[in-house]
Amino acid sequence: MTISISPRPGHERVAAVVDGMRNRTEQIRDAELARLLTRVPQLSPLARAAVATCIDRVVDTLLQPALTRVTVRSESTDTSHRAETLSMLFALEPDSAGRCRR
Repeated sequence: MTISISPRPGHERVAAVVDGMRNRTEQIRDAELARLLTRVPQLSPLARAAVATCIDRVVDTLLQPALTRVTVRSESTDTSHRAETLSMLFALEPDSAGRCRR
């Protein structure tokens, strides 16, 4: 017997905010990496890849636990208020399709 649990109110909004946060961190990473490479253009391709990997690891280490907890909790409780708080903290605005953008 399989029991289906439907997501609670706010789950879709939390998912959109989490996606928006991931997109925003990628934008920041790309911009900062480009900025670094203009300041230190002599970096070899291997060094460039190492720096990009380091940045990714730092971002993942900081964000992943929090994003996972928010996503998991949004499946079992009403988290509309959490989505709004995250949107406000990270300056994310929903577009017409409900995706969060900055």
